[in-house]
Amino acid sequence: MTSRTLGILAAALVVLALLAVYGQRRDVSPPSRSGELLLPQLEASLDRIDRVRIATAGSETVATLERGSDAWTVAERDGYAADIGKIREVLRGLADAKIVEEKTSNPAYYDRLGVSDIGSDDARGVEVAAFAGDEPVVSVIVGDSVGGNHRYVRVGGEETSYEVDAKLEVPRTLRDWLDRTIVDVPSTRIASVTIEHPDGETLEISKKSSSQTNFDVHDIPEGRELSYAGVANSIAGALRDLKLDDVRQAADDAEDAPKTTTTFRTFDGLVVVATTIERDGERWVRFSARAEAAASESSDEADAGAAADGTAEAEAAAADNGDTADDDEASDAAERAREIQARVAGWEYRIPSYQTDQLTRRMENLLRAVETEDDA
Repeated sequence: MTSRTLGILAAALVVLALLAVYGQRRDVSPPSRSGELLLPQLEASLDRIDRVRIATAGSETVATLERGSDAWTVAERDGYAADIGKIREVLRGLADAKIVEEKTSNPAYYDRLGVSDIGSDDARGVEVAAFAGDEPVVSVIVGDSVGGNHRYVRVGGEETSYEVDAKLEVPRTLRDWLDRTIVDVPSTRIASVTIEHPDGETLEISKKSSSQTNFDVHDIPEGRELSYAGVANSIAGALRDLKLDDVRQAADDAEDAPKTTTTFRTFDGLVVVATTIERDGERWVRFSARAEAAASESSDEADAGAAADGTAEAEAAAADNGDTADDDEASDAAERAREIQARVAGWEYRIPSYQTDQLTRRMENLLRAVETEDDA
């Protein structure tokens, strides 16, 4: 056998050995998980989860969400109500997330997907860790979005990262885990608003009926006029879908702080009082609610109709219908007052500054500027 033949045989043996090794590696490689649930065990555990921790870079806790007997709350805000919709959306999203494809298992490349360990100060992902009592149920690092409807994720303690078919929008601020709605009263239901300032100034606006377009401003100073007809309408709209920026338990140090009291009355008898407290350069607002006799609306058209009819039967029927409507409105107002009071009692809120401004408007804010000789 020649040396050339021996060389060819040796090369062939090397190739066969490499093919054998490659074949063995393929035999032991795990099958693709494409199409499988990312967390197949989570569905059965959803009802047991009673605590969720949201954390970002540096393992900083954003919010600790705790489930009580009848509601979810936020531990970092002394147990204020959490946004249950967002909690359900995130947990359900994780339970339903399916793997599109496996991505890197190399920690050096995690940052490209936003799934680095959140202990890192420059980690971009957010960790969702769920517990049942002291038992960890699941921990997932939610990374960058992929095309808007997919996400990169990595399950805590695992090396492999994945692309999953879920949006998984996880709020990264404490505010967004709170139930932000304080109160929601449309301006069309407001009959009057009275603003009492700590220096004694009082501003009052009102409507004779809910169909009136603009609020009347009471006690306009002689020689002055409103800057425009509907200038006071924004005050009455201050309770429309009013949301918090922050919340805390009502402090005990407000006794000597300047306070502005704003009282809203609706046509059906709901009364909402907002007390704006200024301390340390900040404005916090406390709310309360109650029900009282409904404000009477102007009924010139109804009176004219009754006069035209002129029958005792018509007058009696109108009176009966009016009494029934009044009773229903009073009942509704009392129920709404109870709901609002249950939500706001014992708390004070920071709200957007433009809405706090509406709660503390003064007469001068509504009037046309006085022309001076320089203006002329």
